[in-house]
Amino acid sequence: MANLKIYVRDNCLESAQAFELASRLKMRLPQLKLELIKLTPDEIKNKNLDKYQGPIFVLNDSIVHMGLPDEEIMVKAFLAFDREHQN
Repeated sequence: MANLKIYVRDNCLESAQAFELASRLKMRLPQLKLELIKLTPDEIKNKNLDKYQGPIFVLNDSIVHMGLPDEEIMVKAFLAFDREHQN
C-alpha cells in the first residue's frame, strides 16, 4: 500500500480538517501507511512553503495535493495505486 504523509501547520482550519480526513482514510484503508507531520515555522520557511497555507499531501515522496482533497477521490487513488503496484 501507498505511504501517505500529511504535512500540517498550527492555526490552520484545513490542517485541522486534514487530521479528521486522515482518521477516516485510516479506517477505510487500514493497510495505508499514514504519517501526520506538524511543520514548525522554521521548517515552513526553509521549505519555501511560507506563501502556502494548508495541508500538503505527499504520496511516496511526491506531492499529490495541496489543500484539503476530496475523500472519495483519495480512496480511489490509493486503491488504484495499490492495484498498479502489486507483484
